[in-house]
Amino acid sequence: MRFLRRNKKLILLIFIITCIVLIFASSFLSFGFISDTFEFIVIPIEKFCNSSINWVGSKFYLVTNIFEIENENIQLKEKIEQYNLNEQRFKMIEAENKKLTNLINISQNYPNYEMTGAKVIAKDTSKLFNIFIIDKGLNDGLKNNMVVLDSNGVVGKITECRNNFSKVSSIIDDKSSLSIKNFRTDDLGFAKGDLKLKQDGLCQIEFLDAAAQIIEGDEIVTSNLSEIFPPGLLVGHVQKIESNSNTITAILEPVADLKHLENVLVITKVFDVQENFSMEE
Repeated sequence: MRFLRRNKKLILLIFIITCIVLIFASSFLSFGFISDTFEFIVIPIEKFCNSSINWVGSKFYLVTNIFEIENENIQLKEKIEQYNLNEQRFKMIEAENKKLTNLINISQNYPNYEMTGAKVIAKDTSKLFNIFIIDKGLNDGLKNNMVVLDSNGVVGKITECRNNFSKVSSIIDDKSSLSIKNFRTDDLGFAKGDLKLKQDGLCQIEFLDAAAQIIEGDEIVTSNLSEIFPPGLLVGHVQKIESNSNTITAILEPVADLKHLENVLVITKVFDVQENFSMEE
């Protein structure tokens, strides 16, 4: 027993060597009892060795597959991210095309007027959406008092024109005033900017006739009395009516999306008899 304990490694080595010898010997010996004995001893050992090799091989294959799957997952995630980016770009392009198509459509509604498109490049820092800067100016043939539209209707007019850009005052600006009429009844009046109302993107209507027939939702368009705005352009809708014994006033909600303005059309004709250039080059 002591000998076995002291020489465990030696015995194990002898056992392994014996097994190897038996495995090789079994390949050459094919006779009688000795061959049967070798097979009786060697076959279980061969099965054990083969199963061990297969187990190690399966684990190695599994580890290799894990690395391949992780690599495939990384590539798949990159493709999904790229697909999402492309989809976002497509949606942006589609939205931009839709806006431009709307501008083209509105220009076709007024075939008598020559128009040019422009982009809004800056807005009033007060966030009241009453002053805008567009990317075209004198070099593009623009002038003061030219009318500006979006895909829905009247935005305002150019009030200051430089070589490469122009300042636009919208109809809700407290200095703005334009001649309008009720499309349904032909009642005349003025749409004026109001210091308080412009904070909500609205302006005020004052009708000339105290007996004007007006209801909420009426369409308001530019009248033929305006020296700057051509007649028949859609301005907005009546949101609320305020009347007293002497006058009828109303709150006007513009149809132009002043808060999200990106592209506009400029009518390249000045309707004002007196062209006024308020800014020096």
